[in-house]
Parts: sequence; C-alpha cells; structure tokens
Amino acid sequence: MNDGRLLSLFVWRYAFSRGNRHRKANIAILVGIMVGMAALITILSLMNSLQDDLIEQVRSVESFHIQAVFDSDEVALKGYDAIIEALEAIEHVSYARPFIDIQALVQNKSSRRSTTVRLRALLPSIWDDASDFNHMAKIIDGNKQTKDGIVFGSTVASALALRVSDDIAITFLRPGRTATLAPYSLSLTARGTFTTELAEYDGSTAIADFEAILAQSGVSDVRFGIFVDKAYVDRLDPILHTIRQNFERVELNTWQELNEAFYSALLLEKILMYIFLISIFFIIGVNIRNASGRLLFHKRREAAMMRALGAKKRTVSAIFLLQGTLIAFLGVLLGTGTGIALSYNITTVFSWLNTLQRIFSGYSSSLLAYPFSITIRTGEVLLAGIIVICLACINSYFGIRRMLQTEPMEILYHE
Repeated sequence: MNDGRLLSLFVWRYAFSRGNRHRKANIAILVGIMVGMAALITILSLMNSLQDDLIEQVRSVESFHIQAVFDSDEVALKGYDAIIEALEAIEHVSYARPFIDIQALVQNKSSRRSTTVRLRALLPSIWDDASDFNHMAKIIDGNKQTKDGIVFGSTVASALALRVSDDIAITFLRPGRTATLAPYSLSLTARGTFTTELAEYDGSTAIADFEAILAQSGVSDVRFGIFVDKAYVDRLDPILHTIRQNFERVELNTWQELNEAFYSALLLEKILMYIFLISIFFIIGVNIRNASGRLLFHKRREAAMMRALGAKKRTVSAIFLLQGTLIAFLGVLLGTGTGIALSYNITTVFSWLNTLQRIFSGYSSSLLAYPFSITIRTGEVLLAGIIVICLACINSYFGIRRMLQTEPMEILYHE
C-alpha cells in the first residue's frame, strides 16, 4: 500500500470512522459549514439580483450609460441629427439622443397644487425608439409627450392631483440680460402620466419636448444620452476613447461616475454583508481548532507510536491537518450545491413561505412575492470556498501544533 493511500485511510478514519468518538462532532462541523456556505451563496445571489436590477434601472432611466456634453456652438454648427448619426456609427453604441435637465417649479392651475421637479427635455421619439429607457418607462395615463405638452412621473402627478389636459405653469431660472439668472415662466398642457421601475425617478421628474425647452431655457451646453451594447456596459473605455477621437470638444461621464455615491454605497453594503457572513466561518473555525486538538489528545498514543515506528512528524501532522481540511472541503462542496439549488428555486421557496404566512397571519408579504432573478457569480463562490478551506487548515494547524512538539517517548512514558 503506497503512502498516499495509507495517509488517505488515516485521514478518513480520524474524520468519519464509526470507531472515532468525535465522529458526531465532525459531522456537526461539516453540517455547520454546509449550512453557512448555502446561506452565503443564497444571500449573495439575492443581493446580486436586487443590486443588479437597481443599477440597471438607474443607468437605463436616470443617467444613461454615457453622458456626452457638447458645446452649443458645435451643436448649432453640426446639428443634432449629424451628432446622433456620428455617435450611433461608433462600434457598440446602440442609441444616442440629446436631452436637457432643469430644476423647475410646476403648478397645476386646475388644482392649484405645486411642487418642484427635475424637468427633463427629451425628443418625443424616445417613447417609440428601441432604447433601454423605452423598455423601462411606460405611459399609464393619457398620451405621449408633444411639442406643447408635458408628461409627469406617477408620484409627481399624484402630488399635483393631475388630470390629462390640465394647464401647467412652469417656472425655472435661465440666463438674463441684466442679471446672471432670471426667473422665466411658460405654460404647457399635461398630456399624460408615466411610470418606471425607479420610484425616485417617478417622484421627481417631468418630461417635456426637447426643442421647445431648448428654445426657452437658454442653456449653453447640450447633453447627449448614450446607450451601448449590453456586453460593454461595464467596460466603456474603448467607446469613450473613440468618442474623444471623433469629437474634439466633448465632456464624457459614465454611469459609474454619475452615480458614484450610489454605486459606492451598494458596493459597501455588499462588502459588509460579505464580512458578516464570513464571520460565521470564523466561529466554525474555532470549533475545527478545538475538535482537532481534542482528536489529537485522544489519539496521542497512536501518534506517538507512529512516530516511534519511524513516521515523520510532517506525516503525522498531515493526517490531522487533512482531516480538518477534508471536513471543510466536504462542507463547502455540499453547501455550494445546496446554495445553488436553493438560489435557483428561491421563488418557489418564498412562495411556500408566503403561503404559510398567509395561513397563520392572514397577510401576504410583498418581499416574498418579489420576482427575484438570481445572479450567481462564480468568482464569489470560489472566493468564499477558498476562504473557508484556508480557515479550516489554519485552525487545524493551531489545534495540533503544541501537542506535536512533545517527544513521542515522553507521551508513551506518561501513557
């Protein structure tokens, strides 16, 4: 029998053999690692799903993938259509349209209610184009925007007690002749109400015709919202480089830069959750350390006899180190399989839980009814598994190192 096979037999015997009095403790540690790993994968997949959905909504509705700011003189010289055509001719750019953002005070003359909004001026064609915005935003009452009309987010419309065809007074600041900024008012007709999957957008935005607002606002710079192919949303550098080559005077901002605080908060939330979940394995690691120490203490006579018969210290060390590693590896393997299976069936699991809650309380949970689209990232699963196995090795080592320093003859003498 070769040394490798003999080592494997000893490792299995000390980990799960029926003759091992610590077999139940080892199985409990394995189950703990399995449950912890399954919980880690499931929670991370749910968090990835929620964060990815939110980020997709923000960059599709709020900020576009890229915002390009052109000087108004260049826009006037080339024209919007020429700039749009040049931008959409760039490889991996799928859509480009001009827009303006202005802070404004709006008042419904019928209800006499008023509120502040972000007035976003867009071309009416954006409601018909095959863009990410059109995929996320839907008209739920009335019609789409027109040159003399305006549409409101559903929350803003409720605040104004808005009805289709109401006259809306809009006041905003624009460059004045004798003052830097002067208030300017105009009237538009409410044409409809829209909704998106981003509640903050619905509660702060009204959309009007781009050309009408541009003529009245006196803005000096015009922004273009750019959407790119899905595969390049997270790697925009080649597209930014090409845009800068084609246009001399252009200021570019990516969706990450425009939403830096929001994006950083989501990343911090994920890191903190990761740290919290990994701390579970530190507790399990202490149990592995104690279990390894107890196992070696009860097997010290066998360890001493093996060393007395010529086994090297590193061979004896490997047996007790590998039994802890074997427990961790099997726990990670079973936990990963359980976590992936649970994640892909989480909607069914939540449906059962929602049914139980409805039976006992009479109420349903909106969270348990949410249609999660699970996102499992292989890199995160591998990282978590490697961390757990490394913790097991370290704790197994610290559990046995002191006893292995004792000479075998001294152990046999006291036995």
